[in-house]
Amino acid sequence: MEYGIGGVHLNARSPQPPLGFEGIVSRSCHSLEELAAHPEEDYLFLSPIFDSISKSGYRAAFTPEQLREGSRQGIINRRIVALGGIRPAHTPTLRDY
Repeated sequence: MEYGIGGVHLNARSPQPPLGFEGIVSRSCHSLEELAAHPEEDYLFLSPIFDSISKSGYRAAFTPEQLREGSRQGIINRRIVALGGIRPAHTPTLRDY
């Protein structure tokens, strides 16, 4: 609140928002289990969905079926932001997930 920021981003190194923080909270996740464990965050980033464009050797971590199953279970929803190798050509595939 002191700095007027609108949100905070959490990850494994910084897993908790500041005490009393009431802004938007997002979190980096690298598994479907991690997504399911954080229903309270406003946004969750899941990666890597596709092979990275900028990080050599950083490969997709999920099969298409795993992502579709996560969607069927409600784990993947409109709060989830896909990261990792995202290109405009992937838009139809991402909508499917």
